Amino acid sequence: MCDYEIQQNIFNAADNSTLPPSTPNAYKRRWWIVFIYCSCVAAQVIFYNSFGPITESTEGYFGWTDGMIGLLANWFCIAVICGMFPLSYLIQKKGNVYI
Repeated sequence: MCDYEIQQNIFNAADNSTLPPSTPNAYKRRWWIVFIYCSCVAAQVIFYNSFGPITESTEGYFGWTDGMIGLLANWFCIAVICGMFPLSYLIQKKGNVYI
């Protein structure tokens, strides 16, 4: 049996009307995940917004330029871009590993 026939059999089995309708379950732990995600995003926004007001005093005190201060805020984005490809390769090869 070729792959196309297997896929067609899977799709035809899913169209069977004898299966009971499935409804999504809403668990309370999902709200904790949303809360943690929103807290992390809020912390990141606070971190990024902290560099704007201190730009002038930092330039004078440390002798830095606007580009150097802007780079401080962008290090997280740079780290994500650098780590994205090796981590996606590991996920592809190892799959989801639950610890």
